[in-house]
Amino acid sequence: MAIAGINNPYLLAYFAVLALGIVSFVLQRRRARPSLFRLLIFAAAAYLGWQATRNSALFALVAAFVIAWNLDEVSLSKPAQPTAKSSKKSRRAGASVSAARNLDPVLLIAIVILGIATVSGGLYAWAGEDRTIGFGERKQWYAHEACTFLARPDLPERIVAFNISQAAVCIAHTAPAHKQFMDPRLELNSQETFERYLAGLRKLWRGQPDWGSPPRHRLRPPRRSPRPSHRTRRPWPRRRRPGPRSRWRRVFADGVAVVFVTTEFAEAHQLAAAK
Repeated sequence: MAIAGINNPYLLAYFAVLALGIVSFVLQRRRARPSLFRLLIFAAAAYLGWQATRNSALFALVAAFVIAWNLDEVSLSKPAQPTAKSSKKSRRAGASVSAARNLDPVLLIAIVILGIATVSGGLYAWAGEDRTIGFGERKQWYAHEACTFLARPDLPERIVAFNISQAAVCIAHTAPAHKQFMDPRLELNSQETFERYLAGLRKLWRGQPDWGSPPRHRLRPPRRSPRPSHRTRRPWPRRRRPGPRSRWRRVFADGVAVVFVTTEFAEAHQLAAAK
């Protein structure tokens, strides 16, 4: 979504499955009594799939079950005997049943096209992903060399790993001697921690120099602090602006990842700047 935008195939597939589900409920409503249970589980799965990408596969599984159930009920139901008043409605219902019974060839063709697109890599190219079908790790993706460098004893004990895909790699190479700010794959982190993590990542994307600083709304004076008198009153200390000297030094770089440490730490441990 962040790369391909609205044309992302996964987002379009979500909307397509959502539309198919709605159509199946409309057809099922015309032929039989609507099922509140199926409607609720479909709506819940659609909501969870919209909230997080990781839930898309679960939504597809639930949607396939519900859609098949609805269409099966439509195809097996017997149309009522037409009367003078309901002849038009019966003809529409009969057309809906015929359409439901003729979906098998369409679904088979869609599955074949999707399989070809996946194996050939066209689906991943459409999504803006540099992935291919094969065995082993994704090439030029996991920062093993950078994380091995971070595991050295003369490197900082605390690490922030961007992006989400590299968090587990750093943990595998640096734990338990080095501590990581968070592993975004886990659900044990607080919302505030995740927001700070994403805020720093967005600043890196935008090239903002203060990406390593905490959000400003977190910098608040302590509560219940005694109010100073007119003799001892002093303004709150302002945040120091970075001078012409860079705060960060790049100490490692390869084709996958870059490692930065503070300039003060690099000079104290004699870490040369990497090209």
